[in-house]
Amino acid sequence: SATVPNADEEMKKFMLLPEDGVHDIPIFTAEQVPEWPLPQNGTNTYDENISLPTPPQGFLGRETDMYQTLNSVLNRRFVNIVGPSGMGRSSLAAALCHYINERKSTLLFDDIYYIKLKRPTIGKLSTIVSLHNQLVSAGKLEVVSYEGDLDEIIQDILTSLKRTKSLLVFDEIENLEGSTEAQDLHYFLGQIFDHTNDV
Repeated sequence: SATVPNADEEMKKFMLLPEDGVHDIPIFTAEQVPEWPLPQNGTNTYDENISLPTPPQGFLGRETDMYQTLNSVLNRRFVNIVGPSGMGRSSLAAALCHYINERKSTLLFDDIYYIKLKRPTIGKLSTIVSLHNQLVSAGKLEVVSYEGDLDEIIQDILTSLKRTKSLLVFDEIENLEGSTEAQDLHYFLGQIFDHTNDV
């Protein structure tokens, strides 16, 4: 393995015992599982969250980055993936979201909401409204027209997320730099930290 230092030496630490014996004897006895059972609700957890982007084909070799980022996500309320454009930040975030989504019950997450920034438009709160729309689509909020009232939209989101352990992922927010929406998002994140415990 190219990722393991001194792979030839590491390989020698493992030995199949008995050295010259038969190795087709099962060690553990259990009934054979002909087909992996679906979760209780009858859906496939991998496809359950359709809002998650698909990582690029051939996404390989980022296990260390994913492990470090996952540990940060599990131990901190705010994690920022930084680096130069084109290095794969979005790909890493997408792959990690799928990893977490497949293990939501083990990692104790209720939901993952992935919001990819659309280019900011004057008068449009695309990032926060996109999250609100995802909550409506998921059946967590009623469809209500707020006519651009940011405080009401944020209050609705906070009420919906308050008693959940949810992961919010905002992708490409660096494109907001210098816009009024950047200030609104900063305010929104402050409200999330003030009024929720596990988001």
